[in-house]
Order: sequence, then structure tokens, then C-alpha cells
Amino acid sequence: MRLSALSVSNYRSIVDTGKIRIEPLQTFVGENNTGKSNILRAISCFLSVGTGGVKCSDLSNHEQPMIIEVEFTELTEYERHNLKRYLLGDKLIIRKELRITEDRKSGKEQIEAIYHGYLAEPKDWQLSIEKIKEEKGNKPNWKEIAEEYGILEYVIKEDGKVDKKSYESGIGKVIIERDNIEFDEPKLADGKAMGFQQNLLRFLPDFYLLPAITDYSDEIDKRSSSTVFRKLMGDLSDRIIKADPRYHEIESALNTLQNLLNPSSTPTTENASEEVTRLSVLSTIEGALCGVIARLMPTVEQVQLEVAIEEPELYIHPQSQRLIYRVLKEFVFENDENGTVQDQVIYSTHSPAFVDIAAYDQVGMVVKEDVTSGTKVNQCEQGVLGCLEELKGFKLLNSFDLKHNEMFFSRHNILVEGEQDEIAIVATGRKLGLFKEFPEEIGYSIIVTGNKEQIPKFQKILNAFNTSYSVWLELDGKPDTEGKNKEVIDLANTNTIAKMSKRMEEEAGMDKHFSNTFSCKKHFGNPDNITHELEELVKKVFHVN
Repeated sequence: MRLSALSVSNYRSIVDTGKIRIEPLQTFVGENNTGKSNILRAISCFLSVGTGGVKCSDLSNHEQPMIIEVEFTELTEYERHNLKRYLLGDKLIIRKELRITEDRKSGKEQIEAIYHGYLAEPKDWQLSIEKIKEEKGNKPNWKEIAEEYGILEYVIKEDGKVDKKSYESGIGKVIIERDNIEFDEPKLADGKAMGFQQNLLRFLPDFYLLPAITDYSDEIDKRSSSTVFRKLMGDLSDRIIKADPRYHEIESALNTLQNLLNPSSTPTTENASEEVTRLSVLSTIEGALCGVIARLMPTVEQVQLEVAIEEPELYIHPQSQRLIYRVLKEFVFENDENGTVQDQVIYSTHSPAFVDIAAYDQVGMVVKEDVTSGTKVNQCEQGVLGCLEELKGFKLLNSFDLKHNEMFFSRHNILVEGEQDEIAIVATGRKLGLFKEFPEEIGYSIIVTGNKEQIPKFQKILNAFNTSYSVWLELDGKPDTEGKNKEVIDLANTNTIAKMSKRMEEEAGMDKHFSNTFSCKKHFGNPDNITHELEELVKKVFHVN
């Protein structure tokens, strides 16, 4: 199963996120203190037993519960079979509520965690404890009912008796084993009624949160087995090796060999050294065999891992960041034979190297306009660019550098056609004193789209994310009511457009194109060459009166 949607309310900076779509590889971007880490910690709380580290002070409104509702999809056949009475269609939806209560003994405030989910009762009354009580009263003859409906072997205890507890446990097995059982419509129930701990918790993904800590040397210390990183590595190793039945065969053979070579009696001083040597050799053999198995064994089904990472770019050399991003993608999209995503990575980042503009549907832009509205997440559906061919073309054109990815991190973007437009805007902005060196100083990014044909694609994505932008638009001597000019203007909605009747060069006082980028830089390197017309256009895209 895969975590596919999430909503959180009443937790730290979060008032109510609304429904957040979660992709197999999910990125959260946004300024500091918008609530990115709170989203990751809410997931950690949900997938942890009990309160998951949540404190009373974490609840903004002490009169209301903190609510985390999670939706799981893409269940395997095995999961669907075992969880069929908990499914709402093809989804598993579970809610965790954390309330502040008073400890009866100490009188102090404490957090109480309660799970809720959908539960469908079997239509046959003999397979439902509640329906049995309605049919037979509060003290039914459990054994008699079991005998009448042929389920005695499931519910009878070793002493030959049947009570409510054994009956309830037994019908749980019946429901799982039999495929012809019909159910009523699912209804919301609490965790106790659902048997959450016994029935559901074991199916949920294993979760690991790697926080943005100051030093990972402790995390990766081989001498430690208790850090999150070492636990994750141990889990991965365990899954890779022990999932293959040949491992168990070899492990059994090694144990037999060890027993034969080493006497069961306590070793004497004389043979102690020899035995230690044998044990050491056996350990080496076992390690080598495990390595061989890991290399040669076929792909095996694994229990899904859920990994959350705060700012993976921390303490990583800039040239290594894209490599780490690729590793995360391969970790997620290494599919099994059926093409099902096995694992999931959710992370927050401030680095353009950890996002991909063509995978815009994997990005959640986290914003917090004020304390009252709290943390919100803006997202974009994959189909915003239309057909698959259009998406492929967009991906190809933006696959040669990471500059375009900056648009996810900017407060305001300026869309231009080419690099020379960018040079003109930067030089003019410096002359006007809007910034010292680059527009990023004031929260603006200039995005070079490549040509006018590409500008609408960037507009569609920015519109979907509800992000403000300006367009530096050369009309090329054509009316603004025709062709691509009209499309750009129509898509802009309330966003700013700085229109040039022909080309940027004319506004800059030139009667021809720059021969190359160097000549453009040389021209604008002299502030005296920057015209009043160009200054007015630049003021417009930067919203300066």
C-alpha cells in the first residue's frame, strides 16, 4: 500500500491543511517557518504507536483534538484480502485523533491517541458480534452458534470451550479466509472496534524520519544500532537478504555446522582459543554467503518503507546534490514485476537540485500567509500541460540545467524568452537600485523559458500553484490579440505583463539583434546604455511605481 493523501489540523503552525496529495516521491518546498517540518512530523506521529512524540503544547487549540487523516491506495492483493472489511472502495482511510486529557492519578495534562477508520460488518449475523447480540441477546451460546454455522474449528479453545473472545478471534480468521462473504456499507468506527493494533498496524509502512540535524556522523556510526539511519540501513539489509528462502536454508546449515565443530560443553582454557578461531571463520563464511545471496537472488516482495527527510541537501557538496536526488528517485521507482511502487520518500528542501520542473506534480509548495490561516500546501495536477507529448517536450527542453527549478522557491517569477532578456533586466535592475547584484535578493527569479512557445507552459504550472509572476513579452510586431501573444496574455489573468511592440533590442535603443551573449553583456555593462524605455519596462515586472 502507498500513502496517497493526508490532512492535518490543530498541530503547531497547522490550522487545517485540507487534503494534501502525496506522490511516491513527494517534495515540500517553501520558506522557513511555513510548516514543512510539521507536515513530516505529523506523518511520523500517525505511523507511530501512541502519541508519536506529540506534546500538549503542540496543539494550538487545547479544546479541540489534533487530527491526522491518511489515505492509502495501491494495496496488494494480499493486503486487500486481509483488510477487505476496512476498505472504502479501493482505499484504506484511517484517522488518528490526539486529545488533551487529565491524568486521574497525577492531575496533569496528557495526550490520548485514538484511531478511527471505516469498518464494514458482515451481512451474515453469525459473523458479527454486534449482530449476534441483537439476534441472541447479551449472553448467547457461542458454541451452539458456531456448531450451527460450521465455524466451530475456528472459534473453539484448547479446552473445548467457546467464549466471546475466542469467537471474535475466530470469525476474524473466517472473514479473511473466505472470499464469498458479503458486507454492509462501511461505517466510521473507533480503533478499538476495528482491532487497529491487531489487524491494521502490522500492514502499515515502516516509517523512518531523518531530521535536519547538525551532524550525521553519529547517525551513520557503525558502532551504533539505535540511530534512525542505522535502523533504516539494518531494515534494508534484512529485507534484501532474509526475504529469500535460500538465506534461511544456509543459515540453518551454518548453525548445524557450528554445533558440530564446537562442543556444547564449556570450553577449557586449552581449546578456548581454537573455538574462537572456528567461530570467527564461520562468521566470515556466513557473511560471504549472505553477500552472495544478496547479489544473486531475484527481486522479492518487501514490506513498504516510508522515508521522510528534512532538507537532504544539508552538509552535501553542491555537485553531489543532484546525485543524491537521483538515488532517491531510484529508491522509489525501482518497481517489482507488477510495476508497483515499493517504497516512498517524502522530503522538504530548499535546493533546486532536489526538484524537477517536469515532475511538477511531485512538488507541494508550503505557504503560511498568516497565523490565522496557518500552513497550506499548493499543488498541481500532472495533466495541467495537456497531452503526454507536450509534457515530454517540456521535459526535454528543461533537462539541460537546474535554473528553471528555481521557480518553485521564488516569491515572484519573471518569465522571459532568452538569456539576453535576462541580462537586460538584471543590468537595468542594478541601475535602478532594485537590488545590488541579483533579483533573488528581493525574492524574484528570472526564468528563461527558451522561446515564446514555451512561456504558456510555465504560466499554466505557476497558475496551478497560485504563484505570482510577470511576463516579459516581445510582441514581435504582431497584434496582442493574435496567436501566441494572445495566449500568453489570456493565461496571465491578473499577473503583470510588460509588453514590447517588437523586440527588447529596440527598447534598448538598438536597431539590430545582439550578435552574441558576450556583446549583450558588454552593452549592458555600461549603465549609460540603458534607456528610459527599458527602465520603465523593468519597473513594471518588479512592480515598482
